[in-house]
Amino acid sequence: MDTSFTLPVERFKGFSDGVFAIAITLLVLKFALPPLPLKPTVAQEANAVLVIWPQYLVYAIGFFTIGIMWLHHSAQFRYVEKITHGIAVANLVLLFFVVFVPLPTAVMERFGLTRVAVTVYGLTLSAIVLSYLLLHFQVLAAHPSARERWPARNIGMILLYPALTVVAYFSPITALVGFALLAVLALLPHAVRLTAATGRSAAESEGRLETKR
Repeated sequence: MDTSFTLPVERFKGFSDGVFAIAITLLVLKFALPPLPLKPTVAQEANAVLVIWPQYLVYAIGFFTIGIMWLHHSAQFRYVEKITHGIAVANLVLLFFVVFVPLPTAVMERFGLTRVAVTVYGLTLSAIVLSYLLLHFQVLAAHPSARERWPARNIGMILLYPALTVVAYFSPITALVGFALLAVLALLPHAVRLTAATGRSAAESEGRLETKR
C-alpha cells in the first residue's frame, strides 16, 4: 500500500456529507400506504395512516442512526488534517452500509416486522457501527498523538447492536425497541464531544510540535 497517499480533507468531507444526505433522504421514499377504496371514508384514511406505525418506527431508527453517524463523522474530522489511504477505504466501507439502509427498510415495509426482516435490518445497523469503529481506528493510526480511549459506554453500545440482532430472530419487536433506545442514547452529546476532542488533541499536539521546531 502506498503510504504517501493523501486526499484533500474538504473533498473527503464533502463527498461523505453528500452520501449521508442521499441515504437519509431515501428512507422516507420507502413509506407505502395500504390500498384504499376509490372514495375512502375519514375512518379508512385515518386507519391507513395509523396502521403503518411500524414503518414510522423503522424510519425513525434508520434516520437517527444515519444522523448519529453523520454527527460523529463531522466531529471526528473537524480537526483532522490528513486523509490517508486507510481512512479513505474505511470511510467507503462505512458509506457503503449507510447507503444500504433503505433496502432493509423496504424489506420490512414489504414483509412487516418478521424475524428475517428485522434481523437483516439489525445486521445492517451492526455493520454501520462496526465500520465506524474501524474508521475511528484508522484515524487514530494516522494521528498517533490523538490516542484517547472511548468510555466503556460507547464500546458497550457498539457491541449491543450485534447482540440485539441475535435477539431480532427470536423477538423482532424487542430488538426494534432496543435499537430505538440505542439511537436515543447515542444522541447524547458526550460521545460527540469526545470524538471532537480526540481530533482536537491531535491538531493541538501537532501545533505544539511545530512551535517547538
